[in-house]
Amino acid sequence: MKKKLRWILACVLLAVVLAVVACSIWTRRAIDVSSHVVSTSTPLSLAQARQKNCPIDLPNGADNVCFAAYSEWLAFEVYVKFDAPLDICKCHAIQLLKKHNEKVPDRAVPLELRILKAPLYPIKPGPPLNIRWFDLDAIKHGFFAGGEGPNSGAHQPFIWIDSDGNTFYYLCTD
Repeated sequence: MKKKLRWILACVLLAVVLAVVACSIWTRRAIDVSSHVVSTSTPLSLAQARQKNCPIDLPNGADNVCFAAYSEWLAFEVYVKFDAPLDICKCHAIQLLKKHNEKVPDRAVPLELRILKAPLYPIKPGPPLNIRWFDLDAIKHGFFAGGEGPNSGAHQPFIWIDSDGNTFYYLCTD
């Protein structure tokens, strides 16, 4: 009796494993899992960035827009940098955070700008992105909004504003 029960359990386990493997193969074929990369090679005007489908909404007044985005199946990274007057940068940061909180309430972030208190470290993206222009370490004075740092969690925007250079930085990853 025990041998028969073990044999039945082994067959059921084998069937489950085969079903999982078959579903995985089918899903990879049914869903586009190839990688997608969009990026700018030079800074763009606001009109050019909108025409090239910048991955985030841009405010009127933005200029010298650079962006890079990478996605592969469920993984993604989005980097955006632009210059704009400081007031526009601050207002736009709050607008993006509100939009994020409405869209993803379980990953909500504080709707406030905090003064940067420590030097920032360079962000190292995963391949194949080249974002030398995403130079957070150049910020000496400014503001931060969004998640509490790159280790605070996935699907949360991070926004830095360089108040000396009037430059806006945006990062969101999975």
